[in-house]
Amino acid sequence: MSTGPTDADRAESQTALPNVGHAVLRDPLTELTRSTRKHLLLASVVGIIIASTGLVPTKIDALGVEFSADEQAGLRFALSGILFYFAVEFLLYAWTDFVRWKTSIYEALLVHRREWEKANPFQPRSVKPPQWSLLATEVKLRLIVDFLFPPALAVVALFLLALKGVNLIN
Repeated sequence: MSTGPTDADRAESQTALPNVGHAVLRDPLTELTRSTRKHLLLASVVGIIIASTGLVPTKIDALGVEFSADEQAGLRFALSGILFYFAVEFLLYAWTDFVRWKTSIYEALLVHRREWEKANPFQPRSVKPPQWSLLATEVKLRLIVDFLFPPALAVVALFLLALKGVNLIN
């Protein structure tokens, strides 16, 4: 009688690895958060363009409206408010999605660990799957692109709009 793991136990322990990879590689943002992220990025880019080039409409022919210099400053202020709103909204939704994504990765790692311990009862414990370093790189890239870049761009846009508002940049 053998006390080591059987072939069936080894095969079963290998099924957890795809679950960990699936948890890491799935899209961490929901459609609602992705939509908010898109609005935030768009408003940030518009804010940066307006602040760096000074392009503020003086007239909207379709509405028959003309803007004075004070009203143009008001438009920049309104854009700052909209940008701030989108940033807060994105951060709230993204935080929820991040916690959900992180929890699914953690749960998949626990399943992997339990199955590995069942298949290898006399081996030292290992929580991380063998390809974890590759998956960890994917996690870091996702954190930067999906979660950190949009609010960072919004901060830059708000900063530039604030500088333009107090005439520190031309």
